[in-house]
Amino acid sequence: MDQKSKAEPRTERIRDKASKIDLIKRTAKHLAEEHDFFEITNHGIAHDAGISIGLLYKYFPHGKLDIFHALVQDESQPYEQMQVQELKDITLDNYKQKLMDLLKIFYQFHLVIKNYIRTIDIARLSDPDLFADLGGLSIDLRSALPVLEKFQEMGLIPESMTRDQILLYLNAVDQVIHQYLFFPIYPIQSDEEFFEYLSNLCIKLFEIKPPGPDQGI
Repeated sequence: MDQKSKAEPRTERIRDKASKIDLIKRTAKHLAEEHDFFEITNHGIAHDAGISIGLLYKYFPHGKLDIFHALVQDESQPYEQMQVQELKDITLDNYKQKLMDLLKIFYQFHLVIKNYIRTIDIARLSDPDLFADLGGLSIDLRSALPVLEKFQEMGLIPESMTRDQILLYLNAVDQVIHQYLFFPIYPIQSDEEFFEYLSNLCIKLFEIKPPGPDQGI
């Protein structure tokens, strides 16, 4: 009986912590839809969420930049699941179409978190040391690794290509999408034309080609 009465308050505290973290993130997300990075302040987020600034820093030590990183991670989950689903039926006959489909998923993810990317990029330029402390990339590109590792298992990507090389090239692809969304400098007339360009870029970067007749999969 005593054990139960001691356990209940702890369960309530955990639930309360989770709800406060969720409230902070939802408040910051709403503000990001209406304001740019410099207009959003930690005190403003705390005020709109109805909490103290000390509580905000307790859960997010780096303030708003921490919060936006958390929002990006939240938004990435359904897209990671979509990537995993696409993995299930990749074959040597459909790999080019699958690559195109996966690039569209990745592009859609960029669109969804466009405001966060802009916010994080401004933070990177204004405080590169802080940005580096938080992990660097605005998007966790590792979510695309299983797809490319599957391609490697099938013999579509050279076995000699290391994980670090794949991540480096993924970062290049990410930057191309980033430039297309924010600085439309490419002589491209439509999204479909852009996806074709992106697919060809990936084929060259990752040296994607079907295995020879003597290679197994």
